[in-house]
Amino acid sequence: MNNLWEKAPFGIATGGLTTEQLNTKLPFSVGGISRQGLDHIHMGVPNQDAVNIIIQDDFIIGVVADGCTSNNENSVDSFSSNQVGAQLLAKLIGNLCCENISPRKNRINKTKFLHWLSEQTLQRLEKILDIMRFSDKERKQFSYQTLTATVIGFIIRREEFFLFHCGDGIVQSNQNSYNLSSHSGSYLSKWIDRDTPPVVFNKITEGKTKDLSHLYIATDGFLQGNLLKSEVFQEMLHNENQSQKGFVDLIPEFHMEVLDNWEEMETNAWPGDDSSMIMVRRKKQST
Repeated sequence: MNNLWEKAPFGIATGGLTTEQLNTKLPFSVGGISRQGLDHIHMGVPNQDAVNIIIQDDFIIGVVADGCTSNNENSVDSFSSNQVGAQLLAKLIGNLCCENISPRKNRINKTKFLHWLSEQTLQRLEKILDIMRFSDKERKQFSYQTLTATVIGFIIRREEFFLFHCGDGIVQSNQNSYNLSSHSGSYLSKWIDRDTPPVVFNKITEGKTKDLSHLYIATDGFLQGNLLKSEVFQEMLHNENQSQKGFVDLIPEFHMEVLDNWEEMETNAWPGDDSSMIMVRRKKQST
């Protein structure tokens, strides 16, 4: 087999998850994977996706960010450095979500929460630009060059869960799939320094945690093939025989159960773009 996956294998992606944050009392496993796209390898562009996972006893937060590869038309450089912005946004948004829900006992008003998250995220990005002491022209160019990314996130609590986004990607929650391609180009950075920016984050779906079986959030690199619709991937997604609650390493299972059995793997047609994912699966209760 001409296995292109060996040239850039999937790696564990957690966004800095520490050993103290691996366990939860919620009945779910969670893991993240990321892989540099073949087109980026050939062009010498680094992986511009970012993943952040936060695990606590009574909640799990996941964020994936996809940095924009193309640069500002006024820039001499053909490609951006938005791996910086993707990493920053994944951490910033995850930390803001954690800050909001850690002390919270009541249910989340999703409309108010997404308004707050949008406002806080943009304010902090503007503070970063203020610190850099840019001229107006430099400020705009740096924003496009370094802070431009799409974002998908989820929050799972004891009683409720919901998913949100700004930009494109692909999501599945239980049996419901969401292709966010129509939101391509919806970057947070375009609203920096606007007097009246909109609520930049939109709700994808929500529900009761007791009804949640599995979900994933993924960057649009996973849209370049039929892998996510394949039987072998869906079997992995529906697998309840998790070794533990909390963090799990998805890579061995993903390679052995999915990639080694995916019929289209040898077509070499996928993926050209960076591909990153966070997967959550309910752990079957012991009898």
